[in-house]
Amino acid sequence: IEATRYTLAQLADVFARRMDRVIVNQTGMEGEYDFTLDLTPAEGRPSPVDQSLLLGALRQQIGLDVRAARTAVDYYVIDGAEKRMTVN
Repeated sequence: IEATRYTLAQLADVFARRMDRVIVNQTGMEGEYDFTLDLTPAEGRPSPVDQSLLLGALRQQIGLDVRAARTAVDYYVIDGAEKRMTVN
């Protein structure tokens, strides 16, 4: 993965979508960064990118530690929808 001019919040969002988890940036670090992550499995065989490979790459290659924690997170809920008639 190559990321150019990414904030840590953007990087967290990318990994959150891949891991189907909420990831919150709590580093306090501001600004934009360039990252290159090698996600090739140790055996060198192509395989689906799994959570342990992503977390290991973040920790070993760029020094970011991701750990499970409970925290308050804002989210949006769609609680209804209505169909509207439009004139063509």
